[in-house]
Amino acid sequence: MEIMKKWGIRVDRDTPVAELVAMLEVPDPSPPPTIVDIWRDAIMKFVEENRIIVEEQMACDGNCYNHPDALVAACYANVKELIGTSTPRRRKKAGAGK
Repeated sequence: MEIMKKWGIRVDRDTPVAELVAMLEVPDPSPPPTIVDIWRDAIMKFVEENRIIVEEQMACDGNCYNHPDALVAACYANVKELIGTSTPRRRKKAGAGK
């Protein structure tokens, strides 16, 4: 209660301890997402929606947060045109179209 008073927070003496602790907790000051984080999310969404098609071509597990920004930027440069479409072109199955 003394800390609260020093911080200028008025509390009732009957306030439960859990509420007092919650008042003292500082929210996580996570930085806002960067452009590379936006690219990460776009790539990961694309991979999830098209995993069957792109899985064989991938050199990783599809979690862009496991990779440095430079690698994500290079990957995004390679797939940004595909990400803009609903699905990539499907390869024709052997013997299809006969």
